[in-house]
Amino acid sequence: MKVRYVNQPQLLTIIDPQEIFLQRIIGEGTFGRVWSARWNSASVAVKEFVFAQAAVIGRSSMQQQIVEEIIGEAGMMAILRHPNVLQLFGCSLTAQAIWIVSELCSLGSLRQILDDRDRPLPDDIRLNLALQVAEGMTYLHNQNPSIIHRDLKSHNIFVHETFIDTEQPDDSNINGPSGDGHTNQLTRWLRPQKMKSHSTLIAKIGDWGSARATLSGSRTMTHGVGTACWLAPEVIKHARSSKYSDVYGYGIILWEMGTRKEVYGGLESTQIIAMVANEGLRPPVPEDCPWKDVMVKCWAENPQDRLGFNEVVVELNKISKKLDEKNKIENDIAIAQLELEEREQEKEQQEGTNVEEETPLIEENISSSIRSKSRIFSNILRQRKGE
Repeated sequence: MKVRYVNQPQLLTIIDPQEIFLQRIIGEGTFGRVWSARWNSASVAVKEFVFAQAAVIGRSSMQQQIVEEIIGEAGMMAILRHPNVLQLFGCSLTAQAIWIVSELCSLGSLRQILDDRDRPLPDDIRLNLALQVAEGMTYLHNQNPSIIHRDLKSHNIFVHETFIDTEQPDDSNINGPSGDGHTNQLTRWLRPQKMKSHSTLIAKIGDWGSARATLSGSRTMTHGVGTACWLAPEVIKHARSSKYSDVYGYGIILWEMGTRKEVYGGLESTQIIAMVANEGLRPPVPEDCPWKDVMVKCWAENPQDRLGFNEVVVELNKISKKLDEKNKIENDIAIAQLELEEREQEKEQQEGTNVEEETPLIEENISSSIRSKSRIFSNILRQRKGE
């Protein structure tokens, strides 16, 4: 593996393409494809830019500039370290493409998760993911100079699922070597432990094809930046991205997370762009969404009226606390109801047992009564025959 300096002041690792083993395609776009791959025994994602070949051999000055920007921005992003920012490991130059190598997220994009109706996503999990994205964006905007994502949307947020095994309570029927019922290190090792897996979802902000530090200020890449649904009005009108335009895109993501629906379904991109720019088009606010107020503040028409991501984090934490309290109350009520039902079942079982105990006595009394009456009738018949 070799290390080179690029035009950006950051150090970028150039990875030997022979160290990378492409496995399968997990995404496609106008730039090329995204692969799952192995690099140094680790699972990674490889995003390839297939148009790079001509630029590498110097046939196109314009493409050369684009390639330099890609490599430069990859170098800028590779130095970032945050649990909610996709880590870039480096890039690889082949005869046909540029490969950007990053960590691989097991569940794909946030949009894919929202579209998977077989996966339950209660409010607290969705809110947690939204909070993670806001924390990651706070980190990017707090860099010096600030890093503007410029293409923040659900397709560019990736989700990784981790599993944590938690040990269940010990089996009280197993005694220690002394037979006294006490556990020690030996019995813990000998006893098969009951484990329960707990799933955790981690959101990571990725896809840095359009990201730019504000140090490069006035320069703006107008081609291929953003997608219509997430573009802020000022970006559409003036082709200027800022922290505020990132917040706008995040507001649309909050709507997606609140509804799990596609944004502006049925409208063409040209219609969306025109209506957002000229008519203040926004998705309908879901009234039952706990974070609807934050959502609306994020997509305000005036950029200055939008929240900063540090403010979003504060607001979402407040909502999360209230949601936790609500869930705790609901859980307590559910447990109380369950206990009440169990007591009623026990009572019914006890009453049933008493009834079963009384039934033979009743049957015996009835039989005795019948036998007595039979003897009386028999005596009457014998008396009549004797007459």
